[in-house]
Amino acid sequence: MATGKKLCVLGIGNSLRGDDGIGPYIINRLSGMQIRNAELLTSPSLQTEWMETLAGFDEIILVDAQMTGEKSVRFQLLQPGEYLAEAGSHYLAPGILLSLLTGILHTSPRFHICAVPGYDFGFQEGLSQAALEASEQAIAILQRWLYEHNYLE
Repeated sequence: MATGKKLCVLGIGNSLRGDDGIGPYIINRLSGMQIRNAELLTSPSLQTEWMETLAGFDEIILVDAQMTGEKSVRFQLLQPGEYLAEAGSHYLAPGILLSLLTGILHTSPRFHICAVPGYDFGFQEGLSQAALEASEQAIAILQRWLYEHNYLE
């Protein structure tokens, strides 16, 4: 049964900064799947410019590298105003963006964070072996969530 909800999976990161490219890497891997009612997008950083685009979705999953030294992927629902500095490696915190969406644009998407451990953020292309392994774990978590929420068969 297909869901009527619109989903955006947004991968944040710069593929020229090593493991910072986790978000786009995962979006690239997900793009080969038959995900219903979904847009898969990437951006080098999370900025307020995304507000208008994201306001059109019922569900948003933000995929980003985390720089805290955590060893496992975190997938969680974010509440407006909740600040998860460790969930992203970029200037605008996801919780602030969600607060702007709800407060200014009066939308109330369910906003999920998929924070994937990154280890090497130097100037190079490609992910470290540890980040590749963490990305595989994140992809499995995302596939399970997509299946359970009727976006994936």
